[in-house]
Amino acid sequence: MTLIKFSPFREIETLENQIQKIFNDLPLTRRMSGSFNPAIDLREDEKNLYLTAELPGIEKEEVKISLHNDVLTISGERKREEKKEKAHLNAAVGQENYYHLEMCYGTFNRSVTLPVEVDNEKIEANFKNGILKIQLPKINPKDISKTIEIK
Repeated sequence: MTLIKFSPFREIETLENQIQKIFNDLPLTRRMSGSFNPAIDLREDEKNLYLTAELPGIEKEEVKISLHNDVLTISGERKREEKKEKAHLNAAVGQENYYHLEMCYGTFNRSVTLPVEVDNEKIEANFKNGILKIQLPKINPKDISKTIEIK
């Protein structure tokens, strides 16, 4: 057995990393960051992977999807609506008066490493009401399982 010398700083660093991971996994974290980071779900059945992304306020033409090796990337930009009419005195200076601002805007880039190989020629994507749905047909991998006899 190898003895490891106790280091309180290493323990603190480990604790800090665990706390950071917890906060990164919370859904609220993306709202607190101030930039738009769409939520995604990835699921599978026997034949396909299915990715669903929430992209409210984004037009279909502003979304790009790419697949490089086993990494699927969705990118685009959520733009703040510009008012046509400006009734404020500050409007001449280009300022808007907000009483409450929670919505996040800006460019986004979400990448997901796919757990299985997919047929990139048969991928289908649909966009409706701010929801992007991507169907990724799996390539049937060869069954390489084998029972090994011990001699």
